Amino acid sequence: MATAEKSITLAADDIYLFLLSAVRYALGRRTYIVGWACKQVRTIAPGLSADQRKIIAESIRRCEDYGDVYDKREWLGLLEWLENYDLPKIRKIKAKQ
Repeated sequence: MATAEKSITLAADDIYLFLLSAVRYALGRRTYIVGWACKQVRTIAPGLSADQRKIIAESIRRCEDYGDVYDKREWLGLLEWLENYDLPKIRKIKAKQ
C-alpha cells in the first residue's frame, strides 16, 4: 500500500538549523548520510542567507576527519561549491560600481 507524501511548513531559520545539524552530524561519518547531507545543502542553499552558507562552509573547513576517501571528495566538493556560490553575485555588484 503506497503512502501519500506529506509536506510541512517550517520557518527558514528552522530549516537552516536542521540542515546545519545534519551536516555536523554527517561530518566524519562513513555512511550514506554524507551524500544526502551534501545534496540537501545544494538543494536548500538558495533559501539560505550568505552568512548561513558561510557557517556551513566553515563547519566543513574545520573538520579534521572527513571519513572515507569518497566522503572527503563529497565534502571538499561541497565546500568549494559553497565558497563559490556567491561569487557571481559579488562580481556583478563590483562591475556595476
